[in-house]
Amino acid sequence: MKHPIIFNLELTTADTEYSIPLTTRNRKLFFKCREDVDIRYAYKKDFVAIPIAPYMTLEEGNSRQVDVDGALSVYFACSKPGVTMEVEIWSA
Repeated sequence: MKHPIIFNLELTTADTEYSIPLTTRNRKLFFKCREDVDIRYAYKKDFVAIPIAPYMTLEEGNSRQVDVDGALSVYFACSKPGVTMEVEIWSA
């Protein structure tokens, strides 16, 4: 694997969907929130801003690692404004 790409995704507005697109070369995704808040995430658009199932919750203080295979996007939202998602993407 090559060196990872690191993103600092600013969730500036509460209950607003933010995304990071992935490519077919991406293999692993790691993310966590810098602040101690819960984050909603999903792999389909329009599920996290106003929470509509299915979505997942990344509880404060936790991180998530996902094996990805193929192009998709990951969508994030939070009920508090001004938080930062730290995202690391590993490619083949």
